Amino acid sequence: MSSNKFIFVLSILAACHTFLWSYLIPPAQVTDEEAHFAYIDFLAIQKHIPLLNLDFNMTKNWRQSFEATGFSRVRLQTFEKPDYIEPIESYAQNDFMPGTYFSGSPGGPPLYYVMLAPVDWLLLSFKTITRLYCIRFIGIFFAITSAFLSWKILVSIDGDSILSRTVASITALVPTAHFLFGGVTNDSAFIFVCALASLLLVSFIDRKITLKESILLGIFCGVGYWIKPYAVSFTMLFFLALLLKKHEKGILGNFISAVSFSVIFLIVVSPWLFFAYKHYGGNTAYEYFFKVANPPSWIHIFKTYMDIASLPTLFSQAFGVFGWLDTVLPKWIRAFVALFFIVGWFSFLFNAVRKRVSAKWIWLAVIPIFHTAAVLLIAAWLMRKTGYRLGLQGRYLLYPLAGWIAPFVYGLKLLLPFKHIEKILLLGAFLLAIYALGFAVIPRYYL
Repeated sequence: MSSNKFIFVLSILAACHTFLWSYLIPPAQVTDEEAHFAYIDFLAIQKHIPLLNLDFNMTKNWRQSFEATGFSRVRLQTFEKPDYIEPIESYAQNDFMPGTYFSGSPGGPPLYYVMLAPVDWLLLSFKTITRLYCIRFIGIFFAITSAFLSWKILVSIDGDSILSRTVASITALVPTAHFLFGGVTNDSAFIFVCALASLLLVSFIDRKITLKESILLGIFCGVGYWIKPYAVSFTMLFFLALLLKKHEKGILGNFISAVSFSVIFLIVVSPWLFFAYKHYGGNTAYEYFFKVANPPSWIHIFKTYMDIASLPTLFSQAFGVFGWLDTVLPKWIRAFVALFFIVGWFSFLFNAVRKRVSAKWIWLAVIPIFHTAAVLLIAAWLMRKTGYRLGLQGRYLLYPLAGWIAPFVYGLKLLLPFKHIEKILLLGAFLLAIYALGFAVIPRYYL
């Protein structure tokens, strides 16, 4: 199959998978969807970024309307099925009225919402639930482009090989990722930005970085920060790359690259940082940027890590939880996937230590590791600040999707040199996607 035909098939696969999730999942079941949609709706109607919690609709009428859908009760459940749920037909009869966006902390980065607000504005004459689904379908774009960029990342490492196509296809089949693509959530846009930044980071690790690439990466990291603060992991990776390449380019060249990246990054993020500081008193965006990197007590942060960093739980959430922690894949399936994932990654790391894989492969594997560190760091800071276990969910680990999937597949290929190992893994991913929809999610809401 030619590259163009494969890209077409990959796009259809990603689009269909995301469409099914988008169409089948009822309103408010994608994580924080009512909050994300509330922000978009507010921008479409009020035409300005919210300044106070009072800007949002928290009236008695909203609460009654939202509770009428039957989902407020579902969200109180954790890894358990609720005793009762409204029939699916009732969702279309209720005008879905969303609540606040992160009540008590309205300073979430706004780019995702600003991009989608014009679409919502054009559809204001329609029912709210109709607008919700129309905005959901925009996630198909992020799903297609993320799968395509995953393929491009692997092509830059291994060429247009069966391995590259397998990894790209599996990224188009990860159920929890496309569950997020299918909802109204900034996670979908951030996965796309992570793929862009990963492509640039991997492309120059074995050669000299150009000024253009430094500027582009500064833009991508800045844009990512306007969506989610976890983009800080890519800024750390850029400077790590410069340190690793210091003998190739010299001190002056690295200095120019570092300055150009930093200047562009600050130019992109500074409007939001100053806005957040002015209107939210330094809340969220400002503190993420200026205080997470300089906590008062690293010992306290380390202890907090030990308290919250349950990676098996995070992995289980990342690869097997749908809805607001109430619909999950069976434990035996999650255990089976986790076992294969660990074996694949262990095989990859073993071969990396023995220098059997290229620098690009190693660098791609470093990306999700650094990203996980950033997720834990921000979660630790939030816990220290609030006393609650905020900001730590398995879905946060999914963002560098290709960085997780590629070393896993390559590691299994090195360990199990079967002739058709890629096809076997692809078939397994396809069956997992079918099972997630057909046997875990559809019965949960429709039967």
